[in-house]
Amino acid sequence: MTTPTLPIYLDYAATTPADARVVEVMQRYLTVDQLFANPASRSHMLGWQAEQVVEQARRQVADVIGADPREIVWTSGATEADNLALTGFMRANRERGLHLVTSIIEHKAVVDTAHALEKEGFEVTWLTPGRDGCIQPDQLRAAMRDDTALVSLMAVNNELGSINDIAALADVAHEFGAVFHTDAAQAVGRIPPGCGGPAN
Repeated sequence: MTTPTLPIYLDYAATTPADARVVEVMQRYLTVDQLFANPASRSHMLGWQAEQVVEQARRQVADVIGADPREIVWTSGATEADNLALTGFMRANRERGLHLVTSIIEHKAVVDTAHALEKEGFEVTWLTPGRDGCIQPDQLRAAMRDDTALVSLMAVNNELGSINDIAALADVAHEFGAVFHTDAAQAVGRIPPGCGGPAN
């Protein structure tokens, strides 16, 4: 009789088991340790304490990526964050332009959101990466228009592992007065963190 073998899990880019140290820290916020309360409940002390914990976490994340804590917005995950960033910005800034630049190999969250924006009347230019899986600054520059409001290009591709030169791409977007968005979820732990300045 043979012993059954466990499958080999090769999707660690999507999710991993929680590190034991993280579980240890989080347990006190998930159990009756008086830190479980709703941080938006401002009418009692447990809510105030929970809010302090959330704000401490906000400061820690901001410190790691070089951002202002006021720029950190909590969402349920990267998909919601991408959707909120693209739809929220494009809908609220129509006067800046109706053009969005992204790539065909973005995460599904960005691709689906860009397609939804097209149905709303926004125009999307879809860039194709080179053989290295990256978008080049000159390629982005050629796609930019006077009405380009937003450029959304991922930092690290979750399927290919390719790493875009985000600083150079952001510089191109800014040359044209566009705002630059990057999904950097896959960059954590792979490239040094840092926003390099105020959100834009």
